[in-house]
Amino acid sequence: MTEELEIPENLLSTYRRLIKKAPSEQKEDVEFQKKILIYLKAGGEKLAKQRIELTKQKFQEGYLLINRLVPDQNPEDTGEEEAENEDSDDALENEVDDDS
Repeated sequence: MTEELEIPENLLSTYRRLIKKAPSEQKEDVEFQKKILIYLKAGGEKLAKQRIELTKQKFQEGYLLINRLVPDQNPEDTGEEEAENEDSDDALENEVDDDS
């Protein structure tokens, strides 16, 4: 069910212009649209623009964070890394045995 927002006539063109600047994932989000309309009514176009820019930054930061947490892996690289890790584990066990 699509919710219809009641946008005052005097804010309609500004609202449409602002929504075009929003991240594509947010343009169809009714809750986001409501928030932008509230910011527009309460603080004007400048405040609504700031909210949109903040949303863009959060999206970009989240995307970068995910890329850092889940780096691109090649299947070939994974096998080599596992073999290296096993070798270092064996070396560590030998050092512990030698110290005993």
